[in-house]
Amino acid sequence: MNGWFIAIHSGKKMSFDKRQYNAAYEKAHPEKWAIYRRRYREKNHDKQLNRVRSWRYANREKALAATKRWQAKNATLIREQYIETRKAVLDFLGRVCIRCGFSDERALQINHKSGCGRKNRQNTRSLYRSILNGQRHDIELLCANCNAIHAKENNLVPWKFSK
Repeated sequence: MNGWFIAIHSGKKMSFDKRQYNAAYEKAHPEKWAIYRRRYREKNHDKQLNRVRSWRYANREKALAATKRWQAKNATLIREQYIETRKAVLDFLGRVCIRCGFSDERALQINHKSGCGRKNRQNTRSLYRSILNGQRHDIELLCANCNAIHAKENNLVPWKFSK
């Protein structure tokens, strides 16, 4: 009887499947359903997040395959969002190298002042988001040459490349 409910309508007992009922209600009242879903997501955000995380952990292969399918299907969208976010970060950081004033965005790089970029490796999207939210104060904008010089001066270059 999992998922089945008893309802009293016009004095009669009726049994129905909640999923079927919800699907029919969603088709009949799309605006109300959208409002309901939005409020539910806001109210139960942590609960839903934990449920998704536990499912992804239990079904790693399925989750990875689904992610790869989505990424392949939306590769153009992902690239456009990356470019848009990078431009927003460059705007946020001033769009010029703070050492030499170079301004060609193709050669501008985000530099970790403390050199901990390799240790605190995260995906670029998360890094950009944290910069835009003002959570990262150890970041500066350098051109490729100044970034390489900074790494060499602070012994941040891997041993096999430095001499």
